[in-house]
Amino acid sequence: TDPVTGLSAPYYITCTGCVRPAGLASITMTNPAYQVYHGVDLTLTKRFSNRWQANIAVTLQTNPSYLPDYTYTNPTGIAFSDGKSTNARYLIKASGAYQLPFDIMLAGNLNINDGATRILSINGPGSVYGGVTSTGAASTISYGTLSFEDNGTTRFKSTELLDLSAQKVFNFRGGKNRVKLMFDAFNVFNTNTITAYSSNNRSSSLFTSPTTIVPPRVFRIGAQINF
Repeated sequence: TDPVTGLSAPYYITCTGCVRPAGLASITMTNPAYQVYHGVDLTLTKRFSNRWQANIAVTLQTNPSYLPDYTYTNPTGIAFSDGKSTNARYLIKASGAYQLPFDIMLAGNLNINDGATRILSINGPGSVYGGVTSTGAASTISYGTLSFEDNGTTRFKSTELLDLSAQKVFNFRGGKNRVKLMFDAFNVFNTNTITAYSSNNRSSSLFTSPTTIVPPRVFRIGAQINF
């Protein structure tokens, strides 16, 4: 039990009196760990007609990882990752465009993504008994931090990003020369979702100190000349 947070986490030590064998050679084996992906993609498309077009795509997915018993020598923390999925559970994308009179084109793009997994830990007990070597010398196992919850339990907030654009084209000399005026707005909702912290250790004072935040709303005005 961590005295800072009051949270508890399990860990393993080598049994008392057990001796670690000293091998003369090493064995190389294929890692039998594997993942199983389950997902479905849904798409709806409206082709450009009657001055507008649109596209919507939704992805629902899970991708758990499995670790057979013989893929590790120390089972500490395995229970929190075995059979757990850490990828985004849903992704939603929508885009569209509408042509106004006077050749003014409006367009928008919306992305809604599930929050990334934040794998948390707490301070561990440090060095614990690790048995003895083949020569009888005592050894230790170091646990600086320990996992205490299933991977995927804690996630960052979902992110909703909306971008808008407006364009107007002016033709000269029968279309041989063109000037395109553009106005773009990024992150219209001014989303300020935190996507990373200084530490994922609940025992650390930096646990609530953000290091990465979605950039704020931005406006851009531009022009393009073709000749």
